[in-house]
Amino acid sequence: MAEATGCRLEDCLIEARAVRYGPGYWISPHIDRPDKVVTQLWYFNSQWPANWQGTLRILGSPAPDDVRAEVMPHQGSSVLLVRSGESWHCVTPVAADASQDRRTLLLHFVDPAADTTAGRLAPGAHK
Repeated sequence: MAEATGCRLEDCLIEARAVRYGPGYWISPHIDRPDKVVTQLWYFNSQWPANWQGTLRILGSPAPDDVRAEVMPHQGSSVLLVRSGESWHCVTPVAADASQDRRTLLLHFVDPAADTTAGRLAPGAHK
């Protein structure tokens, strides 16, 4: 992971989270908290039609329509996010007619010595 991202990870702790987002859930544009050095996401949906939305958007700014890349949560797909002051991202709302939850496993490489008092926009899941 260190080689793939160019980040020093040897002193990091690893946090794992399994997350399910049902219809109507979304995550607002944010930058990860300062102690998250790298996050890797894996998706576990056997199918995910485009009309179900729930896509990960890599943004160029806090504006949700400033999309630089968009990733569908297809099974077997993985994304690496390297945290920086400009690493904005969000998840679009899962459509009301989605017949399965959006399922994701997140691994956060966390620096226990990082300053977490710096200002940031906290991520939030919303319905």
